[in-house]
Amino acid sequence: MREVFLIGSGFSKAISNSMPLLRDLSKELLCQGDGLISSELRNMGENVEHWMTFLSQPQPWLFGSGQLEKQSTFLGHKSRD
Repeated sequence: MREVFLIGSGFSKAISNSMPLLRDLSKELLCQGDGLISSELRNMGENVEHWMTFLSQPQPWLFGSGQLEKQSTFLGHKSRD
């Protein structure tokens, strides 16, 4: 697995104008095809920061394996469908 670091757009644009902003990254992820971004996240709009926040925080309506699945997705582990 390859590590990915998200840094602020001011920093990344200082390195190179070709570096994407987070909104550009969100759109690119949505265009990558089915299965990469769940329908649950797609329904939240084109905001990778909202996706990451949602995945990283406990959801009061989920218990046990549901919470672990969200945490696993946030950490970048693939599920065993």
